[in-house]
Amino acid sequence: MKLELKHLSPYLPYEIRCKMNGNGNIETLNGLSVSWAYFSFLNDNYEFYEFKPILRPLSDLTKEIEYNGEKFVPIVELLKIIQTDQKWNLTAKYNILDIKSDIGGLGGEYYSIRYSWEAANDVRVVADLIYDTLFNRFTLRQKEPIEKCQWLRYDVLEEKLLEWNFDKFKLIPAGLAISKNEIDNQ
Repeated sequence: MKLELKHLSPYLPYEIRCKMNGNGNIETLNGLSVSWAYFSFLNDNYEFYEFKPILRPLSDLTKEIEYNGEKFVPIVELLKIIQTDQKWNLTAKYNILDIKSDIGGLGGEYYSIRYSWEAANDVRVVADLIYDTLFNRFTLRQKEPIEKCQWLRYDVLEEKLLEWNFDKFKLIPAGLAISKNEIDNQ
């Protein structure tokens, strides 16, 4: 696998930072062409192998992060987006029951939040919002009062992962990106 335009272009609106391979400087990605990248404050263009984007590992979905000076747990913020969406009829106040990460049977990782709310006729509903890294999708799985599952192709949730610079394309394990946590700890 090599770093390509398809990996970088979704992050372009969100001021993704990159570490230059030669001098180790960290620069903001400013523009892209098919095989070149352009950075702020630099007049030269760079080929994709000359830098690595700085991304958050998906494991940070269940941990507190800081973005634009605000601290939050990303999966909780994603739940808030769904909770206010009339389409899912989740306008009632909810309670967070559990936040966890796990390895699936096929080798993918799962990041989930279990929550409950009171629905019509005082029925307690329990559901999980899950992000599956193997299939790169969100699942809303209702646990009570009846079991049912809905795969979400929820563009707003996907956009948030990109905005917060999460590694949706598994570039960190492939050695094509650097973990933001690694940069922050230096």
